[in-house]
Amino acid sequence: MNAVATLRSDTEGFVEDGFSVLKPICSIPTDSTELFQSLAWNGDGTLLAIHEADRRIKLLPWTENSIPARRENGVFADGGSLQLPTSIRSYEWHPTRLSLLALAARDEPIALMDTGSGTRTASFYLQDHNEQFIAPHSIQITIDGRHLVAATKHQVVTFSLEQGGIRTPIEVLATCGRDIPLWEPQMKGILSCAQLQPMSMTSGGATGVIAIGSFDNSLGIYDHYTSRPCQLKISLEHGTGVSCLRWSPDGLQLFAASRQSDVIECWDVRACRSLYTIQRPGRTNQRLVFDVLDNGMLVSGATDGTIRLWRGEELIKSWDGSAGTGIAVNCVHQRPSDANKPTVLASTYGDRAAAAAALLQPSSDSPLGPLSEAYIAKAAAPISAAAVWDVDCLRL
Repeated sequence: MNAVATLRSDTEGFVEDGFSVLKPICSIPTDSTELFQSLAWNGDGTLLAIHEADRRIKLLPWTENSIPARRENGVFADGGSLQLPTSIRSYEWHPTRLSLLALAARDEPIALMDTGSGTRTASFYLQDHNEQFIAPHSIQITIDGRHLVAATKHQVVTFSLEQGGIRTPIEVLATCGRDIPLWEPQMKGILSCAQLQPMSMTSGGATGVIAIGSFDNSLGIYDHYTSRPCQLKISLEHGTGVSCLRWSPDGLQLFAASRQSDVIECWDVRACRSLYTIQRPGRTNQRLVFDVLDNGMLVSGATDGTIRLWRGEELIKSWDGSAGTGIAVNCVHQRPSDANKPTVLASTYGDRAAAAAALLQPSSDSPLGPLSEAYIAKAAAPISAAAVWDVDCLRL
């Protein structure tokens, strides 16, 4: 199904009892049998990648004219999609070559894809001792566009992006093992997420500092993504495995969230202390990807279908992000833009668990009850969609 994104002109929001009624300027439907899992803007905000159906990335072009002043029925053409043979675990846009998207899929080499032509420009071989391909749970591309950094079990692997073709690692950083001294902190198990520190505010260049989270619910800070030791290891109090990490714009604070946790923790990495925590419903094994805006505010979805916006510890705004379904908003991401441009967010919601609840509800479409194959297929389809929001009307 070739979905299109439909524009709305009624973007005015208002606040009543602390809850904002905000309507999306763009609703992006999915096929009834698929699920939107996450999304990400490219470096200049002209292309939106939506992770759909485990194996596919849907592409949506976007321009400044996409936010209409007074337009009743605007539509965006579908920008196509990228399909891989196995499920996608992570993906990342190239920061300077804006049409390139790196994809890591199970049992496949990491692929660098040209979204314009749909062709693979390079393959990166990450293999175990049995020569089986490893799909990292998180990949990052350095600010200068020179290196791809992949976080996998017990190690952080670096590839060069300066040449095409088949590539092998240029650096392998072991995060645990017998070769690491006992006094040095170790990051054990599967490294579930990684986040490079933003550009240095003093030198204007990349710092190389990387934060790494693991499924044992700890996070570590390394001075450089290619070298030890681990400078700081933090064991998070809440949850069962780190699922999302984000730096503050100045790179001095680190935000972390875990599976099965209602808490997002804020850490001062210089003083190695917890600054504060913020609350939102999050008791799920699904990744709930939040974002830190250019102005330092944090925006996150939740399992109750609400999008919330904080300034420090203070909850500033909240609004329905799941079209009244109450299904989990699993990703929110700010569109990159200049300071004088509108603040635009994109979000996705969806949850396969909604199918179980649907099977328990009576339906006029199901005269045979739960034994109807058509009814079961309809109920088992995940309820999912994406939306784009102009939040300037909230007067942040």
